[in-house]
Order: sequence, then structure tokens, then C-alpha cells
Amino acid sequence: MTLLYGVLLLIACGIQYISFGNFTLFSALSLGVPILKIGCFIFGCYWALKRNRKAWIFSLGTLVFSYFTLGPFVKWFGGKTDINENNLSVMSFNVMGFNKNMWWSDKTMGQRSINFLKDKKPDILSLQEFDYSKIHNGDFDFYPYSYVDFEYYQKKVISAIYSKYPIVNSGSLGFSDTNNNGIYADVLYKNDTIRVYNVHLESLKIRPKSFAKENSDRLYNRLGESFSKQQEQAEIVKKNINTCRYKKIVCADLNNTQFSNVYKEIKGDLKDTFNEAGSGIGRTYLFAKFPLRIDFILVDERMEIKTHHNFDQRISDHFPVMASINTNSD
Repeated sequence: MTLLYGVLLLIACGIQYISFGNFTLFSALSLGVPILKIGCFIFGCYWALKRNRKAWIFSLGTLVFSYFTLGPFVKWFGGKTDINENNLSVMSFNVMGFNKNMWWSDKTMGQRSINFLKDKKPDILSLQEFDYSKIHNGDFDFYPYSYVDFEYYQKKVISAIYSKYPIVNSGSLGFSDTNNNGIYADVLYKNDTIRVYNVHLESLKIRPKSFAKENSDRLYNRLGESFSKQQEQAEIVKKNINTCRYKKIVCADLNNTQFSNVYKEIKGDLKDTFNEAGSGIGRTYLFAKFPLRIDFILVDERMEIKTHHNFDQRISDHFPVMASINTNSD
């Protein structure tokens, strides 16, 4: 078992550098990296107590190698806290349609989500799975500018970008054959133009009950299709990022973790606000009560990340994340 966990973790270290497309088992390993790391740590401790030198060195070496290739699963030290009014605050949040379809039995969840957003009022707000019908007059009046990807006729979930600063251009990335999409808005901020992306990659469409009730072949094939679409969508996002001359901020629900190839593809030279200024596990989603980080704010390398915060608010199936940024650090 020690060898199995170690070998799988080593394979996972290479997955982020390679696009596996429909090779579902390889792609799925990125989701299991936290479990593999925990397993290797436990086995390492066990073999150290048993004084089996080769076994615990293998476990320790695998963990160290994974740390330098995949990065940490947990940030032990607190992030930066020196925020001021000259910093740009950005939030990304999958609001689950403000619970319009009652995925959660709590009927107050949708309104509590809206109240939370009204309380925080970030300068730029990026929402996935947005729904107009739950918004009342005056709810978002503090945002004079917005771009909402309103395409019901295409049967896509809605994405939205709200801004306290002028939006001078906007557009859709046009993900095909999917309910998801990516959009962008060029925001005029302090005589500079910043392109803000709102990216919502293909959902894996799995729930804990799926493993018990669904035919394994169907589940496997659906995961393969989802991973393949995520890869296609990540390439579309990356292409747009590479052709944009402005400074960039990417708010994203990747439906995949920081250990995946799609994360590495989109991140490129951008800085992950959690890695720079966050702390703890940074979970943004719970799958069968296991914490995953699948929502991100990635910013231009010319910017300085001042703070990152994961909110412990159960007002959606995702948790909101917010960062403050000094855009003039160059």
C-alpha cells in the first residue's frame, strides 16, 4: 500500500504538465492528490516508528518531491493583511443560482448570498451560475457597471461581472457544446485598463451518491468527456490571455484542483492569490465533506497581492473567495 500511494502521487506530479484528455484515470488523480499526500504522510510515520528505513525514506522523499512539483496542500503561515483603500478588491463566487432550484433545503440561502454580497461590496465581483430572477431592485445598485452573459437561448448557465469602475469593452469566450462559459470585461481603473475574466469550466457532474447508484462505465465515460472539455476550454482561455496586452485578473471556478493540468494551463505566469497571501487549506468546495480548492483568483505577475480570504459562509455549494490587489506594483 505504501508503494501504491507513493507511485500514484509521483504520477500525479507529472499530470499537471501533460494534457491527458480522455485518459480519465490519469486526469482524476489530480482530484485525489490531497488523499495521496495524507496517505504518504501516515505511512511515513508508521514506517519511521517501525524503523523501516527504506520505507519511510521513500514516503518522505515522495512527499518532498510532490511539495516542490505540486506545491503545498496546506499553507501553515498566515497571509498578508495590510489592505487599504488604494487596493483593488476582487471576489469570485459560484452562487448556485442563488439556490433557485432548491438544491439546498434552506429557503433563505439565496437571499443570504445576496445579503453577503451587499455587505462585502468588492470593487469587482465575478459570479458564476448567476440568476437574474433572484435579484431585486436596488440589490446591486452600488455597481454602476456590469457585463452579464445572458444567453438563455443557448441553455448556458449565466456568468456575470460587476464593477465599480467603467467597463470599456466586454466579450464571451464562446465555449461550445457545453452549459458553461468564460467571459471577460476590460475595466478602466486608475487610468489603466485591466482585463477581468470570469471562467467557469465544465462541471464533472458527480455527486457522492453517484458512486453508489450510477453504472461505473457511464460514470467513467462522463468523467472522461468532462476532463476533455475542461482541457479544450482551458486552451481557449489561455489563447485569449496570451493575446491580451492589458494586465489581467482571472476569477475562475475550474471544477478542478490546483494540482491539475487545466489549472497550470490557465495560470501560466499569473500569480495565485491564495499561494501569495492565503492560509490554511483554502477550501472552496466540499465533496463528501472533503475540502477541495477549485475556485481561484489569478492575477498578473506585475501586480502585488495584498490579501486573500476564503469566507466560511455556507450560502452556496461553493465558498466565496476575495483578494485585494495593488495594481500599480510595477
